[in-house]
Amino acid sequence: MDNLRDNDVKYIVNRATMFQKFYGTTSTNVDPSFRERYPHLFELTDSMNLNPACVCEAILEFEGVPVEDPLILDAGAHHAEILGFANGTLDQDTFRELKANVEYHFLTRGRISRRKNKTIWKAEPTGFSRFIRTRNSGEVHFEQKDGKLLIRAKQNLKTLNKFLLFALPPGIGGTLMVSAVITGNSSSSDAAPMLIFGTIFMTVAFLISRFVKRRKQKRKNELVDLVETLQHTLERRRKGKGVNTAATATATQSGQIQIPDIELEGDEQNIDSIELNLRREQQ
Repeated sequence: MDNLRDNDVKYIVNRATMFQKFYGTTSTNVDPSFRERYPHLFELTDSMNLNPACVCEAILEFEGVPVEDPLILDAGAHHAEILGFANGTLDQDTFRELKANVEYHFLTRGRISRRKNKTIWKAEPTGFSRFIRTRNSGEVHFEQKDGKLLIRAKQNLKTLNKFLLFALPPGIGGTLMVSAVITGNSSSSDAAPMLIFGTIFMTVAFLISRFVKRRKQKRKNELVDLVETLQHTLERRRKGKGVNTAATATATQSGQIQIPDIELEGDEQNIDSIELNLRREQQ
């Protein structure tokens, strides 16, 4: 179908359905070139009563919008902080979609606070989750700065450090056992078992610490993915607003202006429309 695979069509239809169902409105105009390139796709979506503007926005997302890579700030071992930049403005419809992505990522609703040129989303989980730092510490800042929108995502990772407590006893015990064998402070009959168990305990401690380190890195990578998703959303909606701009500019520059039905005094009251041809004269 229009050089699209079945999976591509399903993706575009699913995204267009989501845009229409959850976001209601879209800033994307209907680009005639999309209908020319994907006529069968639009036949399908029209039969499903999908908003063509939502379909165009889904196509923009499918084709991809280039964005700057997010930056991982050095926030220490206990925090994760990611910084991203995008073009566009934070209007109400755009923020609704961004907020939905953020709440889906953190699996919780949040509190919105606004300051001058800045909008802040702060996680507010319910139940037992509100006592877990990795769940209640999520923050996303949107700040208009130097003609761009700055996105700053933060999350506290201290809760993961508590797993290191499980690595402490086997780590200390294994180190003491191996040290006793190496320094000769144990009998020859006990040396082999102590060395084996000491090695096992040290291995368990190492695996636990590596698990914590990988979980922290995974959280940081997920935060990077979130910021990148927000960047793509902003760029996609900004690009969608610019659809048909070139066509409008071309029509304007051609010097032809279509004036809708009007009423004139005298004998010309029944004129349906007037086309004014404006020609620039070089002096």
